[in-house]
Amino acid sequence: AVMCACARAVEWEQALRLVAAMALSGTPPNIVVYTSALNALDKGHRWDQALSLLDTMRRVSCAPDVMAVSAAISACAKSFEWAQALQALGRMEEDH
Repeated sequence: AVMCACARAVEWEQALRLVAAMALSGTPPNIVVYTSALNALDKGHRWDQALSLLDTMRRVSCAPDVMAVSAAISACAKSFEWAQALQALGRMEEDH
C-alpha cells in the first residue's frame, strides 16, 4: 500500500528507499513492490533508474514480469529513449 501511494504521488525517491530498506531488513522485495517502484520511476520519467532496478530484480532472482518491464519501457518512452525501450523489451523476451 505504501509503495502504491509512492507511485501515485510520484515519490520515486521514497519508493527506492523503501526497496533498499526491505532488502536490508531481510525481507526481500517481491514483484509487487518492485513493480510499484517502477511505476513511480515511470511517472517521474526516471528511465535510467528504472532500467537499473530491472537489472537489480534479475540479479536477486526476482524475474521482471510484463507489468514491471512495461513500466520501465514507459519511463524510457517518456524521455524519448527509444533504443533503451527496445533493449528492455528484448531483455524481457530473453527472460521468458
